[in-house]
Amino acid sequence: MKKYRNSAFYKPNTVQLELVQGCNRRCSFCGSNGFERKIHSIDKKVLKKQCELIAESGYNPRILLAGHGEPTLHPNFYKCIRLIRKILPTHWIQILTNGYLVKKDLTAICKMFDAGLNDVTLDEYADSKFDDDEIQNLLDEYEEKTGIHIEFVRMKKGVPLYAPKQYKKHRLLIIPAIDESIVTTSRKLTNHCGAGCPPSKDLQDRRCTRIFRELSFRWDGWVAMCCQDFRGQYPVVNCMDPDVKRFDDVWRHPRYEAARRILYHDHRTFFPCNVCNLIPMREGLLPDHLGKQKMEKPTEEDYEIVLKEYEPLTVMKARPWEKNGITCSDNLNLPKKRRD
Repeated sequence: MKKYRNSAFYKPNTVQLELVQGCNRRCSFCGSNGFERKIHSIDKKVLKKQCELIAESGYNPRILLAGHGEPTLHPNFYKCIRLIRKILPTHWIQILTNGYLVKKDLTAICKMFDAGLNDVTLDEYADSKFDDDEIQNLLDEYEEKTGIHIEFVRMKKGVPLYAPKQYKKHRLLIIPAIDESIVTTSRKLTNHCGAGCPPSKDLQDRRCTRIFRELSFRWDGWVAMCCQDFRGQYPVVNCMDPDVKRFDDVWRHPRYEAARRILYHDHRTFFPCNVCNLIPMREGLLPDHLGKQKMEKPTEEDYEIVLKEYEPLTVMKARPWEKNGITCSDNLNLPKKRRD
């Protein structure tokens, strides 16, 4: 096995696959308002490569169809699910959707499970609610027809966003409108690194746990810092690069590793992490899942790596609070040197 400078072992609990960048809704708090209003859909060969890398890794992450858009808008949505299931036959596959497709056709719920999903998670909005009785009747009919039981729950305290990864189980989860009920930490609004809500420095002295536990593939194969980096202002690597032959070529990429070392020791001292208000989960359990291993301290080379500027992965649009231009390391006068 290849040796990495970071000797600590951390693996992704979740891998996000972005079938679509762009959304049919325009929620004021969403980071999709920070880039062009255009729908981009993943190509089959890109999705295939992403799934093959996951399969090769030997890891067993939850596969989350989400990202920075509405996945059901993909023109070959069901084919995408079937492709993922074919390559990853025993992985837990979950979708986060705004319910647009389900509102048009309630039986889309059954079609998604038929295609290979384990979990269908529907977001509700003030102007878009679901009828529980109607859904339960549909699921009862589906079980009678197929023999497949689907647990139907609404999110409340004690109901996790992520169910246990038992690939033979199935669940339908409805999440109440975020502006009406904040029920868990995972449902608190985040600023999406300034793309969704104003940038914040409130958590600069807190470690971030996200990039130790999750990886997000974008529609075009690129991987950015994390799913909170909606605009893709910290690109890592594109999985379609010919040098990317294994999952760890992405997961342990130098731009990821440098960021992890700095986040672990110096916390959120570089952009876009230093304007992100994502609340860390179990930050004491880093870098490994037990919090027992150590991570090497960052070097000047690590700071050079994270401060190197790249073109963002999206066509960015300014938000109302960006009076001096789009949120970036320049117009926020962020530190360019390692903190003492």
